[in-house]
Amino acid sequence: MDGPRARRALARVLNEEKGFPRALKRRLRQCQDGARWTVPLSVDELTGQAVRVASATVVLSRHSGEVLWAEGDILRAMPYGSTLKPFVVAGSPKPPPVLAPRGEVAEWKCGEGLPRRVEARTALLRSCNGYFLDWEGKGSAPEGLFGAWGEVLSAVGLSGRPLDMADAIGLRASLRLSPWGLAQAYRLLAEAKPDVLAVLAGNAVRGTLSGLPASKALEGVATKTGTVRDEASRPRLGWIVAVDEDVVAVVARAERMPRDFAGEVSKVLEKVRRKRARVEVAREQVLGQVPSGEVEARCRGAGFTVEGGVPRVVPEGFSKLRPLVEQGPAVCLGAPWRVRISGSPSAVGEYAGIFMGEAPPYAFRTTRLQYSEGVVKQERLLERAAGVP
Repeated sequence: MDGPRARRALARVLNEEKGFPRALKRRLRQCQDGARWTVPLSVDELTGQAVRVASATVVLSRHSGEVLWAEGDILRAMPYGSTLKPFVVAGSPKPPPVLAPRGEVAEWKCGEGLPRRVEARTALLRSCNGYFLDWEGKGSAPEGLFGAWGEVLSAVGLSGRPLDMADAIGLRASLRLSPWGLAQAYRLLAEAKPDVLAVLAGNAVRGTLSGLPASKALEGVATKTGTVRDEASRPRLGWIVAVDEDVVAVVARAERMPRDFAGEVSKVLEKVRRKRARVEVAREQVLGQVPSGEVEARCRGAGFTVEGGVPRVVPEGFSKLRPLVEQGPAVCLGAPWRVRISGSPSAVGEYAGIFMGEAPPYAFRTTRLQYSEGVVKQERLLERAAGVP
């Protein structure tokens, strides 16, 4: 508060409310109890408005991108807690730092037995706020805090760009993202950064979901938790993201901690897995009968190619498919790919899945049900458009 602008702002707040503002009273009481005033007051705190939250569940296919299961308002944008920490790590162009924890700092209270030197792996599994705040303090955090993943998160509905690390890691509940948008972002993360997913796969054993009755059922599933708290540190919203080899599940529960509903996540995964044809992968060679240079594709959702683990935005409109997959897979978030043959714009096929540049001439990954019901039909449509008998 040591500056003219800050003092003027404080004077205005004090002048506009009779007595000392409740938001400041709560914060000062927390300081008296030994907490640090690390995160600035939010607009919600100053206005006295509670964060609007709701319970919701959404499960996506990693392969086709289709919604396999949903309940609640999966499009409501809400504070996301710690669920975007993996994107900070994924966005770093160089290895994240190894930092010494500061035991006297509340944000470094990340469970018992924290090692003397903390790597990003441990910070993700323990969800250590202090690690990420100190990473930014060293001046080596990714550009925009999410690096290249900032464009991905914006495309799936992140409400704004983070001003600082507290914004990015959800320590300050100023930004919003819907359960659907979070699931879409994790679908691309799983495709581009299997090393980050491999770290999260240890969460049920060594991380924030360890030591629970549901932990064994979640072993090997990449999970990330997040908690949104009010000014009195009570849970307003809990998140669990779970990613296995076939699906991405996002479960949000109002006024509950993630550890309290981990068992619900394993039940949702079990329920979805029973419909095997909708879940299991089909990997096939496609578009082999048409000239590969004449195939054009368009993503009406958010299209990205993956080059060396880095997402790149696909141009809007139809463009040649071959250049899109030369360096890595092409993923359309939120919609199927629309594919056509040059010179035949009226014949358009829809491909719900991921294209890869493998001869001859393309590989395509989707679910068994999508392949058997849709892809074969689309192949014949495009072959006729190309004049293939």
